[in-house]
Amino acid sequence: MKCPKCGVDQPDGQAECLACGIIFARYQPRPASAQPPAPSAISDEWVFAGFWDRLFADFCDGVIVLVLAFAVYYIVDRSMLDHRGGFFDEHRSLRAADIFAWAWVLWNLTYLVGATGQSWGRKVAGLKVVSTEGGAIGFWRSLGRNLFAALISAPVLYLGFRWVIWDGEKQAWHDKVFRTYVLRRVSR
Repeated sequence: MKCPKCGVDQPDGQAECLACGIIFARYQPRPASAQPPAPSAISDEWVFAGFWDRLFADFCDGVIVLVLAFAVYYIVDRSMLDHRGGFFDEHRSLRAADIFAWAWVLWNLTYLVGATGQSWGRKVAGLKVVSTEGGAIGFWRSLGRNLFAALISAPVLYLGFRWVIWDGEKQAWHDKVFRTYVLRRVSR
C-alpha cells in the first residue's frame, strides 16, 4: 500500500504512514454508495488555518476578556467594593476582575473549544478546532491542549506556536500532541 500523501510504500495493516505520519483512515475513499452533497447544499469549506489567522483569533479572545474584565473591575471592584488600586496595578490583591478573567478563560478557551470547537475570538476569525477525526475534542482534551500550549509551546521562544508556519498541516506542537487541527472557514 502506498501513502496517499507522500507516496511511500507501507507495510500491510499500517494505520499511519511511517514517513509523513498521516492517519490512513482520514484518507480512505468514500464508499461508492455515499454520494457527495449537491454543490448548492455546500455553503462553507474548511481549510487549515495559518499562523496569522490563529494569531488574530487569539488577539480577539484577548481583547474580549480584557474588555469584560475591565467592566467587572469598574462595576464590582471600584464601585461596589471601593478598591482604589489601578486595573493593571501589580501590587494589588486578588480582585473580582481577576477571578472573572480566569473563569472566562477556562470557559471560553477550554469548555467552548472542547464542546463547539470555537471560542468567541475563533468565531469572530472564522476558525474551528477539531480532532484529526473531524469531531469535537471535548473538555479534558481541550484543557490538556491549553496547558501544553502554555507550558511547552510558549516558553521555548514561542516555537511551538510558530511551528504552524513550517508544518504542512499547519499544526502547532499542542495540535500534534493532542491530535487536533485548527481550520478556517472559506465561504463559497
